[in-house]
Amino acid sequence: MIIWTIGAYGTTGKSFLDALCDKGIDVLVDTRRRAGMRGKKYAFFNKGRLSKGCGSRDIEYIHARDLAPTKEIRAIQSEYDKDRKQGKYGRDGLCEEFVHEYKRQILGDQKGREVFEKALSACQNQRVASVALFCVERDPKSCHRSLLATYLADQLGIKVQGDLTP
Repeated sequence: MIIWTIGAYGTTGKSFLDALCDKGIDVLVDTRRRAGMRGKKYAFFNKGRLSKGCGSRDIEYIHARDLAPTKEIRAIQSEYDKDRKQGKYGRDGLCEEFVHEYKRQILGDQKGREVFEKALSACQNQRVASVALFCVERDPKSCHRSLLATYLADQLGIKVQGDLTP
């Protein structure tokens, strides 16, 4: 199995799905706590539409909410961004405390691996070769999906190919 990551910001539904298809993605794992986005521009990325769009391209969609940072963990990053007068859209990385808490609370003690494996076990396609971890941020360094991808690569001995964000 190989893992890719992908974000929504700066994309369209078509460019997003095209990027997944170009790399032969079997399963899109949605790692957002809330599987929705505000505004008409990103309405495609709401769970129902995204799942339907993936299905139209023979890509299985899974919402793995338990792989998302909690509200409290996100608040750590928000406060850090606020102190530095930077928005989440201009962020070039995650603060140390966010990283620490995400790893401790979400990934710790094999929990992240178990959640990921359980999500994949629910797939209709039991021969999953390529997975994309999805969240909204454009830059994977500014998103928990990069931490998750690295963790899964270490835990499962699989390769992280990179980011597909168009």
